[in-house]
Formats: sequence, C-alpha cells, structure tokens
Amino acid sequence: MIKFVSIVLLSALLVGCVTTSDPLLIQTKIEVVVPPETLYRCPGVNIPRGATLASLTEADVAKLLIALKGSNDTCRRSLQAIKNFLNDAANKVR
Repeated sequence: MIKFVSIVLLSALLVGCVTTSDPLLIQTKIEVVVPPETLYRCPGVNIPRGATLASLTEADVAKLLIALKGSNDTCRRSLQAIKNFLNDAANKVR
C-alpha cells in the first residue's frame, strides 16, 4: 500500500512540472551596418598642372584656398553624417 501511495504521489508531483507552452528560444542576430556610399564625399581640388608656388599669383592662391575650404567643409559634413548614421544604427541595435 505504501508503494502504491508513493507511486501516485510521485506521479502527481511529476505532472505538476510539465509545461504545455513552447520553450523560449533565444537567437542572436548580428547585422553589419554600412553607411551609404553617398556619405563618402570628400572632393579633391584641382591644382593646375605644372603650377609651382612661384608661378601662382595671389588671385590663384586665393581661389585655391577658397576651393580647399569648400572641399574641407563638404568632407567634414560627410564624416559627421557617417558618425551620426553609425550612432543611430548602434542605438537601434541596443
């Protein structure tokens, strides 16, 4: 009789441990975030062929400096856009 009660009690305890829901599966998703090519804009400045420091006039130097400043500004904005893009992507992953 004790054996029978033990088996029934053990069966009742084991039935209470069974779950009917599906187990929770955890998957790691890795994404590579690549900024669009349009953000990689650092234009160059054309220096006249054969130009030397002695052959450039003050006006030529001034034009060159203005062109360099414009190129630098474009490049700075592009690099800042890449930084913002990657920060946004990192925040979405977190």
